Amino acid sequence: MQSAVPVRVRRATGWVPIDRTLRLTADGVTPVATSLDLRFSPGGTGELLSFGRDGKRVSLTWSQPLPTPVIAGATATYPEVLAGVDLRLTANADSFSEVLVVKTAAAAKNAALSQLQFDVAGHGVTLRQNADDVIQAVDSQGAVVFVSDGAAMWDSSTAATATSSRSAPKTRAAGEGDPGEPGELVKIPVTLSDQSMTVTPSQQMLTSADARFPLYIDPGFNGGKEVWTVVSRLHPDTSYWTNDSYRDTMRVGQSWHSSSSDDWRTIVQFNIGALSGSQILSASVLTKVAHTADCTRSPLGLFLTKPISTSKVVTWNNTKTTDATKKWWSLRTVNATANKSSCPKGDDEVEFGDPSGTSKIRSAFQSAATAGSAAITFGFRAPDEADDYQWKKLTKDSTYLDINYNRKPGVPTALSVSPCDRNPCASPAKTNSEKPKLSMTATDPDGGALTYEFEVWNSTMHALKAKSGTAVTGVKSGRSAPWTVLGLDKKRLPDANYLWRGRACDGSKFCSAYSAWYKLTIDTTNPGAPTVDITPYKRWTGSEDDDVPGGYGSPGTPGSMTIKPSASTDVVSYYNWWFTTGDTKVHKLVPAADGTATTPIVPAREGPHTIRAYAVDAAGNRTQGEAEYSFKVAPAGGQWVWHMDDNQPGLTGSLPQNNRPLRAAGTGQSWTDRNDGFALALNGSGALTTDLPVLNTTADSGFTVAAWVRLAEDSTTEPPPDDGTTPVPDPGDDTGEEDPAEPDAPAGEKPPSVLDNSMTAVSQAGVNTSMFRLGYRRDVDMNSDGTPDGAWCFTLDATDSVGAATTQACSAAYLQQGDWVHLVGVADRIHNEIRLYINGGPGLQFGDTPDETGVMANATGSAAWAASQAFAVGRGQAADGAEYWHGELDDVYAVPRVWSDAEIETYAARENW
Repeated sequence: MQSAVPVRVRRATGWVPIDRTLRLTADGVTPVATSLDLRFSPGGTGELLSFGRDGKRVSLTWSQPLPTPVIAGATATYPEVLAGVDLRLTANADSFSEVLVVKTAAAAKNAALSQLQFDVAGHGVTLRQNADDVIQAVDSQGAVVFVSDGAAMWDSSTAATATSSRSAPKTRAAGEGDPGEPGELVKIPVTLSDQSMTVTPSQQMLTSADARFPLYIDPGFNGGKEVWTVVSRLHPDTSYWTNDSYRDTMRVGQSWHSSSSDDWRTIVQFNIGALSGSQILSASVLTKVAHTADCTRSPLGLFLTKPISTSKVVTWNNTKTTDATKKWWSLRTVNATANKSSCPKGDDEVEFGDPSGTSKIRSAFQSAATAGSAAITFGFRAPDEADDYQWKKLTKDSTYLDINYNRKPGVPTALSVSPCDRNPCASPAKTNSEKPKLSMTATDPDGGALTYEFEVWNSTMHALKAKSGTAVTGVKSGRSAPWTVLGLDKKRLPDANYLWRGRACDGSKFCSAYSAWYKLTIDTTNPGAPTVDITPYKRWTGSEDDDVPGGYGSPGTPGSMTIKPSASTDVVSYYNWWFTTGDTKVHKLVPAADGTATTPIVPAREGPHTIRAYAVDAAGNRTQGEAEYSFKVAPAGGQWVWHMDDNQPGLTGSLPQNNRPLRAAGTGQSWTDRNDGFALALNGSGALTTDLPVLNTTADSGFTVAAWVRLAEDSTTEPPPDDGTTPVPDPGDDTGEEDPAEPDAPAGEKPPSVLDNSMTAVSQAGVNTSMFRLGYRRDVDMNSDGTPDGAWCFTLDATDSVGAATTQACSAAYLQQGDWVHLVGVADRIHNEIRLYINGGPGLQFGDTPDETGVMANATGSAAWAASQAFAVGRGQAADGAEYWHGELDDVYAVPRVWSDAEIETYAARENW
């Protein structure tokens, strides 16, 4: 429902009725609730009035200080602004009126009335006057915000009240007339300069002996946004947009007992942009007739006419029916009567419409909505404009539209397909499903349930292949809904390229436009297994005829793997993984334009390996089965082991080649029996070292070090063994004194222990620090209690500098003095990880029961700098100095690759204890 003038206005608390009552506020004299931001002067100097909308304002200032206004309802009267002249301001729903009231003939002789000048200013707008003398206030975008179509004067004479002589007498009370109609109306000049507006009253009217006082002078501005006006045949070139004397009511027909040319029409325009594209179910135009010339019901006609604009003059001459551009189309005629004083009969609300929805009025609205028109314009006319019994006045704020309409659902968006080759699944897309699901989303501005209609065409749009009809219904507005594609023959669609689209329909079968086309390829063909080739590692089948008896390359030696498509030409990715190493991580490769993908590989150990791979095409089809490539890696050439069975304190040989012998460094080295052989015993003051470095600590293959270790038990106080050199006291030499006892540890102190200091079993040094250390550390907080604990650790220093940051993998499992423990440290460059294995790791039962297994600890990171100095057994270099081993060591390994779990378990097996 829309009214010709505002009837409600939004406030902070919500919508409130229009209330034009004026009140004195901090902003001046303002109305309670109108759609125009209106402020009148409280008196004194300053602005007479200002009006604005959306941050844009115009202000007018009177040339002299103003008296305090007399407020009565919506009107503020400033008495005697000139001698015998009052200034009257009235607030309307969406406008105002400004009138100077010249009360007497003596007042009319005031020289100040020869020209009336107002200071005028725009705020956020620029004022200009066009060729039709219309004053416009335009914003920075050139849009007209406010307008004045000229000033006017009129006197207090009214239309005649005698019985009409042009028509047969009708049911009319004696003396019944039409009070309140303005008398003689005269347009007067108004000019705009940079900062002022000058109005020049008619001196002829001011001085005329026939003038009926008071006289009224209207400068013209009213600030209104109401798009309705009247036109007069008697004044065919006069525009009444801002003529306050003729904007109180809408006038229709020939004024009662006036001249034969005093005919009036009312033109009103409604904003219907919100109806664009809507379905008009029914439409009515309603108005309230406030006055008729006769007590008998008389006709009132509604016409469709051309648009009008508040920024342009609207007159009888430029709207009359003279050609197609000014045509009036008759829609409907109704009868009405309203005459409170004579009949008496109150206001009569009439409706132009048809509840069945078949009227011309509904058709007019439907045509405008279909065309997307922003506005629709109607005219009220008397069917017989020569009959003054058809004279009527309409209430402007009771003229409105009553439209029942159904808005079209929105065009579907978010078109998608499932399954799809991409995410999000935007067009163009491919699917590998025989029955893909299409989906889309649409909204209904009226919030109703929707039916989604899908249709699938061939790629040239010449043949419809599938459609959903009404299969997808009851969809909530704004929700996505799927449809499983099924051909017109109820069978799946064959592999091919297609186009599909959709639309949404509401419960009234009112449907949106179709969506944009979506390109879809259905491809269910398997791409075929790819081919795999790896250099320098030749394919190995395990047959004796293979030309790979000992394998190729070595652990840590990079190779290059190439995967190629078979017959398919649209492979978009390959997936491969190491099948025989226990590494289940799947690696994705994106091929080049020719479908070929190449990637480096680095075998971590010697022996057989198998890599499996499959291909995926653009539609998501996967190879049935995988391609398999097996190869064999030759053993590493530079692996060393020191079994400590030489029983030579000065020199311990390396195997398999004795090119890295260990020499004694420091003191305190000795050998003890172990497992039918020997083990190295150290007392914390010496070690064994090589002359040259053993491991390349920067190699991509990483490395492994291992050793059997035993921490010495803490010593107890016992007399030294008698080797025949200790003097024996003479029994007779009794002095009576007791032999001195060994001193005890100070009260409250823990006796010193081997575990009080960190100890390194295996290391390799740089210039300033050991690159890695495998052994026992006393300075790690294992339980996060802020206190250092003891633990087995494999430690890597980040750089060759004292105090460098470290990465360590530690565990306190099997930490027991006097027990043999197997330690393995692994630097895994491929996985950027270091690992510590104790007694074979979790996969090995180390004790007597199944739950007694080894332990593995790990940490992210693996430093890679060249440890160019000696390889050491029984010593490491840390930030706080050398860490010497106190205990026994055996079977030390240095391996230039990563040991497999099986190898670690083998070397930690119980038979090696």
